[in-house]
Amino acid sequence: MKVEKALSSFRKDPHRHNCPQAVAWAFDREDLLEPLAQCGGGKAKEGLCGAAYAAALIVGPDREDQLLEAFASQCGSMACKELKKTHHVPCETCVSRAVRLVEPYIL
Repeated sequence: MKVEKALSSFRKDPHRHNCPQAVAWAFDREDLLEPLAQCGGGKAKEGLCGAAYAAALIVGPDREDQLLEAFASQCGSMACKELKKTHHVPCETCVSRAVRLVEPYIL
């Protein structure tokens, strides 16, 4: 259900969220929508995938390294440019994987 919520807002009206905002939206983290507005398209901290970056923010600093490692293991990288150019992972896949990785921490 959370994945569907995220993907329904990702680049689609009425919200047209970017990838990190879609992840935040899935978990009702409206407080993160504005700060994440500029974090899509490889503009997150250190070039991280925006979806992975949002997921790390949601789980918190104590668990972010574990989450990011799991994301990289499943997707091939944590870096947006590598995901797109080297591994050919679409943004929708990054969003859904990020949401699925957060779910065990939140539910």
